[in-house]
Amino acid sequence: MDWEVKYNVGEDSSCEEANIELAEAGCDLIINNSFGFEPYMLKVAPDYPEIQFISCTNQASAVDDLANTHNAFANIYEGRYLAGVVAGMKLQEMIDNGEITADQAVIGYVGAYSFAEVISGFTAYYLGAKSVCPSVTMKVQFVGSWSDATLEGNAAQALCDEGCIMISQHSDNTTPATAAQNNGAFHTGYNNDMISVAPDSSLIGTRIDWSVYFEYAIEAVANGESFEQDWCHGMDEGAVVMTPLNEDIAAAGTAEKLAEVEQQIHDGHEGGDDGDIRRQADLIGDHLAQRGDGDVGADQHKGGRKAHAEGIGHRRGQGQRGAGAQHEAEGGVVAKQSVQRNLLESLTGHASPPCSTLRAKYSAQLTALLMAREDIVAPACVFWMPLASTENQISPSASSELCAV
Repeated sequence: MDWEVKYNVGEDSSCEEANIELAEAGCDLIINNSFGFEPYMLKVAPDYPEIQFISCTNQASAVDDLANTHNAFANIYEGRYLAGVVAGMKLQEMIDNGEITADQAVIGYVGAYSFAEVISGFTAYYLGAKSVCPSVTMKVQFVGSWSDATLEGNAAQALCDEGCIMISQHSDNTTPATAAQNNGAFHTGYNNDMISVAPDSSLIGTRIDWSVYFEYAIEAVANGESFEQDWCHGMDEGAVVMTPLNEDIAAAGTAEKLAEVEQQIHDGHEGGDDGDIRRQADLIGDHLAQRGDGDVGADQHKGGRKAHAEGIGHRRGQGQRGAGAQHEAEGGVVAKQSVQRNLLESLTGHASPPCSTLRAKYSAQLTALLMAREDIVAPACVFWMPLASTENQISPSASSELCAV
């Protein structure tokens, strides 16, 4: 097998040119491995129907009518739930030891963008932490970039300044870890093992093992076989893994609890025991209003672009399920959250609607479920992600409109 690789490709017309050059070079399979590459890939794919094109972490290629385009992702929220369990165990240990009070168990989460992928991730993380530390709360700050070391570090520092003693992230760099260590806080990471840069702070991380999908897709092309247009797996196929646990600073019993919950997720069970799931059944309030100043809800921190909102997580891609079954009750919504139970089942009648259904047809209904509450603090527009043109999309403008998932 021969490889042609294009480096330093921007999310712009240079990506279209790179796809054309690879196609003209005789490649049988072209993998676009950045979120912003997809629009340019889709300009090229129709002209080369004999070549298979893969877009990683996207959406349109999962549902278009082209026979040679594919989308791939992984259930990374599973790993984030586990990282949340590790974080929650550490916070609960600190409470039990008298090092902090219950109301000081505050997580700070550095998010890249207010996309569904990020939202489902911090929702799963929060639920994992809450399953073992019932008093935990969370604050979220977005940096507007997948990878900006300075902004990520500044966001982590701001969260520490606001009293967060546990930092996590959906961003690429190690600066949230080092900021946490510099402030005496703990940390869980993403994409890399960050213990080496923050040995006194970083507890664990989670990442996608892309080799699982690449082997599947490459083998299919090599054998002249078809493969899924929209692929998404997690711990069931080893596509989501945890980085090493820092047992020097983790709470006692963490390794055992981690193995227990990971096995439950791997087996397709809920992320936690029945008691955990019952503790995560909460009454969500009955309003979500975005004001022109960027705040959400009636009781916000004015001028701070913060919103009290419960993330009812779900993700891009078929099978990306973030939160549990729900039903209406007393003017609100009771959300019984679990890692592998689909919130949309009650809306769609299907356990795993395709991503186009998940994001387009039901975005307005999902928005109606995002109600104000006090245990997660996040910026306005947290529940918006770019969508193709659909009748149910709600624009993320600075007006009084709601923001669609």
